[in-house]
Amino acid sequence: MRTLTRIVLSHRRAVVVIWLLLAVAGAVTARTTIGRLTTSYALAGSPGYAANQQIVTLYGNGGAAAPAVAVITLPPGLTVDSRSVAAEAARVFATAHAVAHVRIADYATTGDRAFVTTAGHSTFALCCSRQAASPTPCSAPTSRSRGRSRRPPRRAGPCT
Repeated sequence: MRTLTRIVLSHRRAVVVIWLLLAVAGAVTARTTIGRLTTSYALAGSPGYAANQQIVTLYGNGGAAAPAVAVITLPPGLTVDSRSVAAEAARVFATAHAVAHVRIADYATTGDRAFVTTAGHSTFALCCSRQAASPTPCSAPTSRSRGRSRRPPRRAGPCT
């Protein structure tokens, strides 16, 4: 370390000129370099990147940002299929939509059984934060996405 210090101090003017040249070169190339920067850590062609792109294509959002998942688990003896429980679950998720200003995809808004557990004792909602630049409707995982049906993906409705 002493050797480096001695060299730098004995060649102060050369060091200053080198730093000035580097600063000028950086200023000259900044305009073309800034456009090449990205905040994405996804590598095109990697499995994670491909999965994120498929999620965005199927559901209109997500992929890069995971949605919050709200879960309602019912006591024994009750199922999501009973009319009063379904109405209450819809009310709870609609309240979350109104209060938190998120897009909601759930069983009540889609009618898709993909949001209900096999036994019917739990249901969940995908709560996607709104993106100002993306007015796409919130969409739901369909039975097709789980490999059970041939119908095309359905949208949950406009983001309001």
